[in-house]
Amino acid sequence: MAVALALVAAVAAQVVAPTGPALAAPAPVDGSAPGPTPLAPAVHNPYGNPYNDFLRTPYGVTTSPQQQAALPPVEDDPNEPFDWYRNPVSVLGVYGGPEESVVTAKGDLQTAFGTLTFATGADRTPIDQRVKTWQDGYLPILRERFDRDGVRNEIQMYAATVPDVTQVAYRETYGNPQRRLDAPVDNMVNFVRVNLTNTGDATTTYRFSVGLGNDKVAGAAGTTGPARPASAAWDGARNAYLGDGKLLFTADQSPDRASGGNLDYDVRLAAGQTRSLVFKLPYFVAQESDLAAISGASYQEYLTGTADF
Repeated sequence: MAVALALVAAVAAQVVAPTGPALAAPAPVDGSAPGPTPLAPAVHNPYGNPYNDFLRTPYGVTTSPQQQAALPPVEDDPNEPFDWYRNPVSVLGVYGGPEESVVTAKGDLQTAFGTLTFATGADRTPIDQRVKTWQDGYLPILRERFDRDGVRNEIQMYAATVPDVTQVAYRETYGNPQRRLDAPVDNMVNFVRVNLTNTGDATTTYRFSVGLGNDKVAGAAGTTGPARPASAAWDGARNAYLGDGKLLFTADQSPDRASGGNLDYDVRLAAGQTRSLVFKLPYFVAQESDLAAISGASYQEYLTGTADF
């Protein structure tokens, strides 16, 4: 027994014995007790920390200097807020709801079944609006603003729950250990208002276009809702894009031209005049029976409710 204890003591002494010069005790900070020496001095990285540097590096560039130099430069407009992301995206939703509509890097609005795109001019030039801002810096009301061909374009978007819109059976698995949500949810509605202002001294006619593309929110959690109709068309009498008893989006005004899901508005503007277009797009494919509720929802009323929530 004595021999065994002696061996254990010898091994323990070898483990804890220092193999180099003894470390000096850390100097106490004023008024504090001594503590452990930090492994490295704190570094204040203006672009975030090691866990989000890949997002916060200017313009989102994460590649080598050679690859970075090959990317086209990002041209910042001195008349709009600075955004250092190369491809910034934003999300719209409602309190307690699982839906997340995405405002893409190019400024379009993406849902679980498609993308509402925005363009201008006779050739339908995409707005390609990289910079977006939130109302008052924090409210869930997004704005895109740019000038083109003597007209100021301001696109405002938010999401809200509208009564009497058919709920959607929703199923999602999440968490660890895994849990499952299986319940009907409100089909939130995305509200979009386009303000067009003639900044020139003469009357002009300006074309603004919207379209419904097939791209949808990538990797959307849970159910994707009812299937998109195989065939849909613009109903000019009701200003809605409908098909197979389903509703995809509505407008407050009839377009000058409609081709499939593409609508062209030729807006005549006197000098200094502003005119508005309003569109409403459910997150999930809605039912045709939801048309009255969605079309009748006041943009300004729900905007005020969103800001005052």
